[in-house]
Amino acid sequence: DRREGEVSRCWPRDWLPQDCPGVRVIALNYTTDPYLWRPVWINKRCRTSMSERAWEMMHHLSELGVGEQTIVWVGHSKGGLFVKQMLVHACSSSDSKMAAISKQSRGILFYSVPHRGSPLANLNLPLLRQSIELTEVQKDSAEVIALHAKFRGLLDSHQLTVEVRSFIETTLTLMSLVYVRIVSVESADAEIGELYGVPIDHRNICKPRSRNCFLYRELLSLIEAVTAERRS
Repeated sequence: DRREGEVSRCWPRDWLPQDCPGVRVIALNYTTDPYLWRPVWINKRCRTSMSERAWEMMHHLSELGVGEQTIVWVGHSKGGLFVKQMLVHACSSSDSKMAAISKQSRGILFYSVPHRGSPLANLNLPLLRQSIELTEVQKDSAEVIALHAKFRGLLDSHQLTVEVRSFIETTLTLMSLVYVRIVSVESADAEIGELYGVPIDHRNICKPRSRNCFLYRELLSLIEAVTAERRS
């Protein structure tokens, strides 16, 4: 099978146009502090919060015309939290372009997203202090709990109508010299839609091996489901 042998360094760019003709693929990149745990003798860098950065992302997307067609979001790890934060912002915005993004959003695929944070981010190390990127995603932190409550509120009130599917790693991830669980099953459960456990670690759960891989086929299934709904 030709699909099975395909390898890609950027699978959304390479595969989705083949399987979903006419699809527009946009990738959002974001930087993190190079010192997630910063030595106390190195000055702390000023970093914006997840909420502030989500607003910046929204402005970039609106400038690209996102919101004019059906949207399916895909987020891995903290990227999924940014997706939720952008949608929360969009639903509360008085800007018509921003509001259009929430109205056109119809699907979300989460790859091991820590909806309730990760205990790894709570780790305190001698002579090191945590960056804002870590404190925001600590287990049961105020930020992630409040964000999830707002997100669920939008779904429950039907202000946001999206089909949600989630993957969770069931394999430990090698960090330096030890294997750890970065996102627990409980934290990866968005409390809506299907949740699939996959025997892959946190780094690789967002990297389908081929176009026949379940991690990719489920995204195609979601895209087909939401686009078929819009056509009917």
